[in-house]
Amino acid sequence: MLNRARREGLPLALILIDMDHFSQVNSRHGYQAGDAALQLMSRTLRKQMRGDEVVARWKGESFCLLIHADQLGVMSLLTRIQSAFQIGAQYELQMDLDFSAGCALVPSAWKSLSLNELASHAGAALQQAKNQGRGRVECSTLTPPPDEDHAPSDLAPLT
Repeated sequence: MLNRARREGLPLALILIDMDHFSQVNSRHGYQAGDAALQLMSRTLRKQMRGDEVVARWKGESFCLLIHADQLGVMSLLTRIQSAFQIGAQYELQMDLDFSAGCALVPSAWKSLSLNELASHAGAALQQAKNQGRGRVECSTLTPPPDEDHAPSDLAPLT
């Protein structure tokens, strides 16, 4: 996806989603309930994603999404995911569950951009969302270094 974003000049977003107060789910309802909540999140994410988008378990109760979208597209997707997850948690698990998300946005990928850099910025945005009350989404837009050529690689630069 990163190479395609570079090649075609597409926007790219790496989103980290972390279930809020997950340790309380395990301690109050047991590990089976925690496992069921993780499975619900996984199903919800897969149902909301398009075929070319990437969904992965990140760590613990966190998930990672890699999509071609701008901030409006990210917010639209996360609103759908949040609504489906909350409804599913109420209906299937009889629990009130929510998540926080951090997103690193790149309007147009550049040569030296790495997934590690995106993940670092998304992680910082996620921490900011958690610090501001949970159930929130925070986004960080990355810009290329001033000396970096970030034009789509199949287009010749204008002179």
